[in-house]
Amino acid sequence: MLTIVTELRERGVKVISLTENYDLDSKEGRFMFAVLAAAAEYALELRA
Repeated sequence: MLTIVTELRERGVKVISLTENYDLDSKEGRFMFAVLAAAAEYALELRA
């Protein structure tokens, strides 16, 4: 997911989460996205 978002941003696409209400153009938004992505990956590994 992080790779996809990075590729989109490199192409000039503005990524905004409507449900969590953060903008990935800001450093805070990118931080929150990375934290949530890491938590989701951790939860997936726990279920495996």
